Amino acid sequence: MKYSADEFLDSVLTSEASTEAFARTEIIKWPGEDEAEARYHEIEDRIEDITFAFARRAIAEAFVIVANAVLERERGRERG
Repeated sequence: MKYSADEFLDSVLTSEASTEAFARTEIIKWPGEDEAEARYHEIEDRIEDITFAFARRAIAEAFVIVANAVLERERGRERG
């Protein structure tokens, strides 16, 4: 099975990693009111969207470079 850098990034985006990052950094305080929670999530989503738009290309390029280097090294070991 072959995975692309985009699939890797999509798996990161759908994980709880970004939610945990917001919680740990306390960059935004949880509003504690039902009405404000929807707005909180909108802001959080927008921050994530812009951050990953900036980082996506660099992460994808690094992923491909590293994956190819590691796999090439492993193929060399298999050949002896």
